[in-house]
Amino acid sequence: MNQPTTNGHAGTPHSGWQWPAFVIALLLTSVVTMSIVVFLARSDGGAQVIDDYYQKAVDYDVRRAEQARSDALGWSAAIEVTAHAEGRLVRCVIRDSAGAAVPGLNVTLTAYRPQFVDARAEVTLAATSTPGTYEAIASLEGEGLWDFYVRATTDTSAFITNVRTEL
Repeated sequence: MNQPTTNGHAGTPHSGWQWPAFVIALLLTSVVTMSIVVFLARSDGGAQVIDDYYQKAVDYDVRRAEQARSDALGWSAAIEVTAHAEGRLVRCVIRDSAGAAVPGLNVTLTAYRPQFVDARAEVTLAATSTPGTYEAIASLEGEGLWDFYVRATTDTSAFITNVRTEL
């Protein structure tokens, strides 16, 4: 039969260091885990601040009215990005509400990564021999989602749209 130990309980002698060590291990695990979470949260640059956000807020109604006029055109844009020796070839096809290509536009494109507030590339697209097709070489680094802000203008109207594409 087991003899009582010095602490009055039957069984093996026990020094009492296991429970404090367990609590300390839990606390250390928590600290290490939170340190990793903070590191990962800041690894992409941390919180992004929109430049001149106040002026953008003031101009909101103007931008919404311009977008409404653009939407009324019924045009659409499709973006295709392919590898090129000098970067990436960005091709944009713009069609009217009937599906016909729209030639003779001045097209600019601004490329963003969704997780960043600043533009990664801004290019003017040149018309190709195919009507309604515009292209340019852009420096787009990184795989994943890209947002393309397309602005196509004529003397009388402006078409504005955002196209999200995965590279």
